Amino acid sequence: MNTETLTALGAEVSKEQKERDSAQLAEFLKSP
Repeated sequence: MNTETLTALGAEVSKEQKERDSAQLAEFLKSP
């Protein structure tokens, strides 16, 4: 694996994690 591939994968993973985190945060804020 080259560095570019790893960087792209890392960006993809962190993007998914951010989306998941914000979804969880939204759920948390919706609950009373």
